[in-house]
Amino acid sequence: MDWLLVVVAGPGGTYCPSSSEFFSSSSFFRFLKQLHEAKCTDAELSLPQFDCPPGSYCPPQSTAPINCSASYYCPSKSPAPNPCPALFYCPEGTPNAIKCLDAPYYCPPLSAAPLECPEAFYCPVNTTVPISCPEG
Repeated sequence: MDWLLVVVAGPGGTYCPSSSEFFSSSSFFRFLKQLHEAKCTDAELSLPQFDCPPGSYCPPQSTAPINCSASYYCPSKSPAPNPCPALFYCPEGTPNAIKCLDAPYYCPPLSAAPLECPEAFYCPVNTTVPISCPEG
């Protein structure tokens, strides 16, 4: 027997699978599926809607969460990924930007991980760009 899962799209920050109803491919069940899909577009029909989980985002019309990429963070209910700000880093799937480590590390905007200060430079606390060491 063939089965089909019907999904319905929700607003940004949520995803909206149907209430886990399955319909077989027989004529009668195809009719029920079409009826169900017609009702799913009815604004008065209350369908289950799930908040987008932390570490992922759900654009409008999502049927499943999308994992947040490195250099971005996605709190719960995110309709889009947020760029990682300076002085923070954001590994893949993180719900919140993480404060950069102290020296010898620095974190420019969109850091996926703290960057180690290169040789001949120094990176004091709250550095977004390495500073060249004075000669001598």
